[in-house]
Amino acid sequence: MNLLKTAIRLSLVAGLGLPASYGMADTLTGTVTDSQGQPLEGVSISLLQKSPLKQTTLFTNAQGQYTFTEIPDSAFDLRARLIGYRDSIIPFPTASEDSGTAHNFSLEAATEGELLMQLPANVWAERIKFDDEEAFKAFRVNCMTCHTQGNIEARWAQNRENWEVIYNRMAHKGARITAESQDQIAEALIKAYDTSGPLGFPRMPVAPRGKETRVEITEWVMPRGSVPHDVAPGPEGRVYAADAGTSLVVRLDPETDEMVALDDPKSRPENPNSMHTVLPSFDGENVWFIYSAGNMLGKLDVASEEMDVFNVPFYKGVYPHTMRADANGKPWFTMCGSNQLANIDAETGDINYFDLPAKDLWQSMMTFPPFIKLVYETRELFGINTLGDIEELPCPYGIDIAPDGKIWVGQWFGSAIASFDPATESFEKIPTPFNGPRRFRIDSKGQLWIPAFAQGQVYRYIPSSKEWTAFDLPTGRGDAHYALTVNPKDDSVWVAGSNSDTIMRLDPETGASLVYRLPTRLSFVRELYFDEKGDLWTGYANSPAAFYEQGAGSIVRLRVLE
Repeated sequence: MNLLKTAIRLSLVAGLGLPASYGMADTLTGTVTDSQGQPLEGVSISLLQKSPLKQTTLFTNAQGQYTFTEIPDSAFDLRARLIGYRDSIIPFPTASEDSGTAHNFSLEAATEGELLMQLPANVWAERIKFDDEEAFKAFRVNCMTCHTQGNIEARWAQNRENWEVIYNRMAHKGARITAESQDQIAEALIKAYDTSGPLGFPRMPVAPRGKETRVEITEWVMPRGSVPHDVAPGPEGRVYAADAGTSLVVRLDPETDEMVALDDPKSRPENPNSMHTVLPSFDGENVWFIYSAGNMLGKLDVASEEMDVFNVPFYKGVYPHTMRADANGKPWFTMCGSNQLANIDAETGDINYFDLPAKDLWQSMMTFPPFIKLVYETRELFGINTLGDIEELPCPYGIDIAPDGKIWVGQWFGSAIASFDPATESFEKIPTPFNGPRRFRIDSKGQLWIPAFAQGQVYRYIPSSKEWTAFDLPTGRGDAHYALTVNPKDDSVWVAGSNSDTIMRLDPETGASLVYRLPTRLSFVRELYFDEKGDLWTGYANSPAAFYEQGAGSIVRLRVLE
C-alpha cells in the first residue's frame, strides 16, 4: 500500500509537456536474491522517474542480474517487484554518480495478505464457476468488459444485497443481464473470493523465464484520471492516445518524453464525448479518432493539429466503435449500437451504412436508433437493471480487412463473425464456437485470429476451409483477451492479457507462447499496434481510473531485446 500511495503522490506532480534528459555515460547494475541468497529470475526492475512520471522496466536473468545503460539525470527510484515477494525500493535523489557500484536487492517473502493483493485477476476469475452456460456468458461479457475482475475493488461485496448495488451501478453503464443470471453470478463470486472456503488459496502465477525476461517495457504515465482507451503510432515517430477520461487527443514524443493534450478548439469537436478509437495514419498526414457516445468521427491533420469532425446522424446509426483502413485508404468502422458496418469518404465526409443480418424481429427492431433510445430510457426511468436476452444488441465490435479486400466484423454479444463483400454489398454470417469475440486481426494468409474474451483463448479461423482452431494460453481460462494484433514481419500473434497484466506472443505454427509480464498491476491492456521499428504499443485502460495502481493510465511500449 505504501507503493500505491507513492505512485499516487507522484501522479499528482506529473504534468504534460515536461521533457526529460538522460545521462548516457552511467550504467546501473545489480543482482536480486531471496532471503536465502538465491538468485531470482524474472524480477521486474523498474526505474521510476518522478518528472515526468515515467517507468522503464527490465527483468533479471537466470543469475538474478540486471543492467540499465541509460539513466536519467533527475531524481528517480529503483524498484524490484516479483509476485510472492515484497516490493523493494532504492531511492536516487539525484542521478547516479557511482556507476561502478552494484545496487543489489534481497527480497523478503510477502505475507499471505500482501500476496492476495498482488495476485493478478486471472487467478481469481478462473475460480468463478457456473452450472448454467448463459450465466457464465453473461458474467464474462458484462462484468469483465471494462476492467479486471478480482482486484480488491471488485471483491468487496460479501452478500447478495451488496451485489445488487453493483448490478444497479453497472446497469447505468449498459451492463444488463437476466434476473436469473444475477443470482447465480453473486453466489459464484462470493465462493470464488473466499480463500478460507473449499477452493482454498489461489494459485501462484509463474515468473518470467528465459526469453520472457529479454524485454524492455516503458510506461509514460498520464495525468491522474486519464484512460488511454486506444494508443497508436503516428507519423514522425509520435504516438497518439484517445483519452477516454478527458475525451482529448494526447500526443507523445517518445524521444523527448514530451506529452501534450490537444485541448485547443481546433483540435477537437465542440463537445467531445466518449473518445474511444485511434486509427494509425495510413497516409502520413492524418490520424483518425472515434468519439463513440458522441456519434462522431475526427480526422486530425498532424501538421496543423486541426481536426475535421464528421457527425453520424442519430437516426442512421449509433455508437461507432472500431476503425480500420482498406488498401485504398478508405476508413471502415463498426456501429456497435445499431448492428451496422459503415465507411467514410475521407475527402467528402460521406458515410455509407450497411445493416448486418438480425436473428429475430426484436433484434431487428433494436437496430433502429429511436427505438433503442426509447427502450433504454424506459429502463432507466423505471430502474430496470435486467433484460430478457443479452444478445438483443449483437454489437458489431472488432473489424479488419482481409488481403482479398473483404471486410470482416465480429459481433461482441452476438457470438458471430461476418464477412462483407464490398463488390456485392452482401454479408455472410458465421457463428463462432465461443462467446465474446473482441478486437481481432487477419494475417498475411487471410486467416482470422480472434480473441475469445469469455473463454480466455485465441481462435484461428480459415475462411477457405471454414476451419476453427482453439489455442490455449499460459495465463489460463481466467484471462480475458480484449484485443490482439499480428506482427507484419512474421505473422506472429500478440495477445493482450487484459485480466492477467500480461502481453503474450503466440507462434502461429507451433502454438507455443511467451508471456511478458507487465510491471504495473490492474493494467487492462486494450488495442495493440506495431510501429515501423518493430516496437509494440498499447495503453493501460482500466475503467474506472480509480482502479489504476498509479491513479491514471499509461502509454506503453514493449520492446523485445536481442
